[in-house]
Amino acid sequence: MRGLTAKLSHEKRPIAFKKVAFKDVIKFAAFFVLFILFANADCPWGYSPFALGFFVGLVYSRQNILILTPLYLLAQLSNDFSLYTFIYSITPCVILTVCYFACYRLSRPVTLAILAICTLLSQTPFIVIECLNTKAYAAVAINAGLALLFGFASEIGCYAVLIRGLNYRLSIDERVALGIMLLGLSVGVYSVPIYGFNFYYAFSALLTLFLAVGFSSDVALTAALICGAGAYLASGNLAIAAETALACAAALPFKQLSRFASAAGILIIYTMLALYYLKDGFDYLKLISVLLGLIIYLVMPKRVTETLAAKMGGLSHRVASRYIVNQNRTEMSIKLKNMAEIFKNMSSLLKSETDIAGIYDPEKISADVAVTFCGKCPEREGCFSMLGGDTRSVLFPMAEAAMAHGKITILDTPPFVSSRCVRPKELTKAVLNSTLEAKRRVESAGAVLDGKLMLAEQFGGVATIMDELSKDIRKRVNFSLERENRIISELARHNIIAQEAAVYGEGDKLQVTLLVRECDAEKLILEKVVSQALGQKMERGNLALLQGDPKERRQSEWRTVYLASAPLYSIAFGVASEKREGEQLSGDSLIITKLDDGKLLIALSDGMGGGAEAAKTSNATISLIENFYRAGFDSNMVLPTVNRFLSLREREDFSTLDITVIDRATGIADVIKLGAAESYIVRGEEITALESHSLPVGILERISPTIERVRLDEKDMFVMVSDGISEALGEGGVEDVIEEAKTQNPQTLADILVQKAKACGAGDDCTVIAFRLILPL
Repeated sequence: MRGLTAKLSHEKRPIAFKKVAFKDVIKFAAFFVLFILFANADCPWGYSPFALGFFVGLVYSRQNILILTPLYLLAQLSNDFSLYTFIYSITPCVILTVCYFACYRLSRPVTLAILAICTLLSQTPFIVIECLNTKAYAAVAINAGLALLFGFASEIGCYAVLIRGLNYRLSIDERVALGIMLLGLSVGVYSVPIYGFNFYYAFSALLTLFLAVGFSSDVALTAALICGAGAYLASGNLAIAAETALACAAALPFKQLSRFASAAGILIIYTMLALYYLKDGFDYLKLISVLLGLIIYLVMPKRVTETLAAKMGGLSHRVASRYIVNQNRTEMSIKLKNMAEIFKNMSSLLKSETDIAGIYDPEKISADVAVTFCGKCPEREGCFSMLGGDTRSVLFPMAEAAMAHGKITILDTPPFVSSRCVRPKELTKAVLNSTLEAKRRVESAGAVLDGKLMLAEQFGGVATIMDELSKDIRKRVNFSLERENRIISELARHNIIAQEAAVYGEGDKLQVTLLVRECDAEKLILEKVVSQALGQKMERGNLALLQGDPKERRQSEWRTVYLASAPLYSIAFGVASEKREGEQLSGDSLIITKLDDGKLLIALSDGMGGGAEAAKTSNATISLIENFYRAGFDSNMVLPTVNRFLSLREREDFSTLDITVIDRATGIADVIKLGAAESYIVRGEEITALESHSLPVGILERISPTIERVRLDEKDMFVMVSDGISEALGEGGVEDVIEEAKTQNPQTLADILVQKAKACGAGDDCTVIAFRLILPL
């Protein structure tokens, strides 16, 4: 057993006096209260072994024996202030202190066996005096044996709580040991009434409610029975043990509703029992004590009670694993932060290597020719002596002319060169060749520079995203078992079986993960039930509306469903599309997908031409756009990157691009156009056209997209069309169709526009996306 192998090491630890911390004061004050309770834990037969066993357990758990000794003595004397009590109490203090320092000096660990011997020796005065005075040999032997047993249990229990900590699930021996300690504590609590007011009922009510809400039924009932058994040992009244067990049994069925319901169950049981024993008088003090314990638990923050229960192995495996989730999130945050710094450094290094200004420069060219041509001329000494240096100063005008005009005339040649140079033609040719070579190197470096700049921008973007992810992940996730149990219960009432529910976050960051039956996953009422249980609107989280994976992971007959807080606005969509006549595929591609923070990406791309090639180009463009946005990149980085990528390909991949990113929390939409047809905002009788003034992507290396930010209100209709619609209906034709349609149904409007375009002989692919904002009731 873990308790049998646990040891206390005192190897060469120097004794040092430290400033007392407030938490230490609280800890030793709690030890003193427990000493008093254990000292007063007298069984009907006069046995009181609990205080000594607890003292031994604390010593084994490395608590300061110099502080524990006076606390133990005061607690024992407070129960019975007599010479015998002082002798019985001071003996274990002396023996354990001597043992403690002897082991320290000998660098030996204080083992369970050594402490058992010390416990037995420390009872020598008690055994001798009681045997001589009372002749109750059996009773004295039983008391000594119980002291050894309780000391052994306290050693294991105190070590688990104070040394190893409760961050890990308790072992069997630790649970048994803590159960024995609870038994002794219950005896002590019941044995200390104050003016007829027994705090045992407050203690048992608080403990019962804590166990019923935070632990499995078997653990809660077992602990309640142990607590009641302690009261029975102290009072000899078996009815008290039955009351405690009944109270726990009444609390358990209501734990799925709320802890308040479980508390009500406990209070009802005690009230009914008080009425049953009315012939002996209504015991209102007992009810007040019970109510006090329930109130203490209910006013404690849920986070505190849930954390404490989780650390003690309660709340099933679900909550324990969720604390591991927070630890893993912290570790992942640190890794992402480090990776972000790596990408920032890489971006800075690439940007620092993008200077090509000195390659194509007349001074550089004239200096090169002065060394490579004039420096090898037999007459160089005469020229150098007259110029006071090399010939770069007189070659400079020739290099300027070569760069400006691509040739060098006699007018561009300095008098010094024309009068002194013995090889003027060869010199002119050398300057021209050097200029051409510099120009070629500049063009080559420019291509490399563009690649470096693109990589630098991407590395910088990745660094920014990782940095933001690091901040988000570092935030602690708070789980709520009460809300989870409420959701499971409410879903069951609607015949939706959830094996597990996880609720985390708050407010507009609230998220829910459900594990439901396969047949229940697609039920529309699921979102409504969860919304009602949480008191706020929820929706299925981050899924593609028209294509792609809905991000639901199947697990045999169970399916995982993700829900997130719904933004202020819902959106009604209408989509209609017709491919060019005679083609198998449409050259128009679109995507409608949710982004983070309640935003929605709507993108429409029209590949130049028609058929398979146009479809391939538009699909590639829209796929890049979608993945960049969903990865968290900003528009200022996404569009130039996609454009540059397409422009670097050998074949001509041209696509119009029409993007709308709408924030459903505010109704603000960013409209981004690259060569796309006009979009339209329908606001009552007014129709506003949003035009594009830029070329499609993939034509130029540098782009200047048309970007507008608009505010959409409830019932405003936003219409996006491809070139096939606008070309078929002509200038002003789309507005005319919208006016004639007079509909608030986006799907109806999309169908009408496509039908009208086909009726007018549309020769290109036709696509319409229409949507409007809706305020949920």
